[in-house]
Amino acid sequence: MASLDLAAITAMLKERYPTGLDVDRLYRSSPFMAMITKDKDLAFGENIKVPIRYAHPNGASAVMATAIANEQPSAQSAFKVYTKNYFGSATIDGEVIDKGRKDVGSFIRTLETEIDGAQYQVERALTKYFFGNGGGSLGTISATSTVGTPTITLTNPSDIVYFERGMTLNLASTDGTSGAIETGTVLLTKVDRVAGSLTASGNWTAGIATAATGMHIFRNGDFGAVWSGFRAWVPDSAPSATAFWGVDRTVDSRLGGLRADLSAVPIKEAVQTALELVHREDSMCDFGVLNSLDWKNFSLAVQGSGLYTLTDVQNDAGVGIKAITVIGPRGQCQIISDPCAPKGRLLMGQRDTWKLCTMGEMVRILDDDGLMVQRTSGDAVQARLVSRGNLVCFDPGKNGNFQIA
Repeated sequence: MASLDLAAITAMLKERYPTGLDVDRLYRSSPFMAMITKDKDLAFGENIKVPIRYAHPNGASAVMATAIANEQPSAQSAFKVYTKNYFGSATIDGEVIDKGRKDVGSFIRTLETEIDGAQYQVERALTKYFFGNGGGSLGTISATSTVGTPTITLTNPSDIVYFERGMTLNLASTDGTSGAIETGTVLLTKVDRVAGSLTASGNWTAGIATAATGMHIFRNGDFGAVWSGFRAWVPDSAPSATAFWGVDRTVDSRLGGLRADLSAVPIKEAVQTALELVHREDSMCDFGVLNSLDWKNFSLAVQGSGLYTLTDVQNDAGVGIKAITVIGPRGQCQIISDPCAPKGRLLMGQRDTWKLCTMGEMVRILDDDGLMVQRTSGDAVQARLVSRGNLVCFDPGKNGNFQIA
């Protein structure tokens, strides 16, 4: 007697996912990611070598002999960037399979729903970490929270977009770029997206005894292990001598990008000041990214002055992106809104200095054994997803990270 086996199901699923998972939804929810050039080949090999010349030869003078005597060679270095893995999984219980046994199509649709759900979780994490500093912090517990209760609020309510019911969370006193997580975890049972609050299955101090206000919140397993996003390449504050992908960035600020506190001036003026600062470093500065709330404030400011031009942003992902176009010292700069961008900061620079490098498709099913699903130890089948990649900047000095609030 023949039966529908795992291999047969896998063969049918490959018609649904022939070349990896659909990432259109990912790009729609992260316009900045959609703008950046994608490279599916560069990440293969030991590492991604990113050479950079940060100082030109210094043998110049009004006197020839002096120019020769003072000659110094150009200075260059190379970041050696490794890809980082991010995983997802989806499991379907055997009873669900049995209920759909008379209709194979319904089973396939059920499995697809779970795979799509797992993909969504991977995507949401990647869109956050695309802007991050590599530490993995999703937000912090507000000073007004009471950690001896199940519910806390976030210091920045906008960070609520990074959380989902059912997430297992860690805490740490640092942002993930140093230090270690506290012992224990909590499980989210409720997310209030209006109040910016998170409710755990019990008191936060019951799951994590050392929980305290001001602590950073992490998805379990992500502490210090995620993509080196924009704010890793161009940090909020000047880089220390600690090597970043093998490079000491203190020898020249071109290795760590530009930054300034522009929070004391109106947002319209802050944008123009930032454009002038990056112009000094010979940057074309053709893009800027704001959190949705900051973009709204900027939009109202420029509309109020009668200077408002909304344009379409060209991108290889084929996603519709609208931008407010402003004129800077080097020409047009398109300022876009991205819900995952950090609130209170303007990230801007030159698009062609950035590249998102992945090993093949952005998100794919782990099917190296030829099976897109596999039998678990129990009465269920499981699909496993992976993203292998990292964000790479080929010239950090042409980009800036500016505080605007």
